[in-house]
Amino acid sequence: MIGLCDHLILPLGFARTATGRGSPAEILDALWLPSRSAVVLTDGGRGVFYRGRDETGLWHLPPHRVAVVDSTGAGDCFHGAYALALTRGADTAGRVAFAAAAAALSITGRGGREALPTDAQVTELLASTNAPSAVELKCARLDTGT
Repeated sequence: MIGLCDHLILPLGFARTATGRGSPAEILDALWLPSRSAVVLTDGGRGVFYRGRDETGLWHLPPHRVAVVDSTGAGDCFHGAYALALTRGADTAGRVAFAAAAAALSITGRGGREALPTDAQVTELLASTNAPSAVELKCARLDTGT
């Protein structure tokens, strides 16, 4: 099934096991296919690693600093927010940033639903002065074949 995904979003731990690779950069490189739009690796409190067709290079988005109450449902929230950003035409960086902000807000309450954020709350967090910025990973070979 992994080979069929256009937008592949996986937890880093699972991706590490599936690929047999160690670093996020190696894993992104191993999972990349010319047919993909994006490969995204979520890593909880360590942020998100990603590569997109519309990006050059591999990227790491550090986590938002929020008061964690319960991480239940954060992955589901990430996936849903990513899909919403995709329907709005956001590029890879925009989709990942929106999804990461939504997931960060979702862990500030108990259970998977108490703190599900609104669009306005996600937008506000993204506009805050302490919102993290993505940094390029420089340590992987990129297969840019089409």
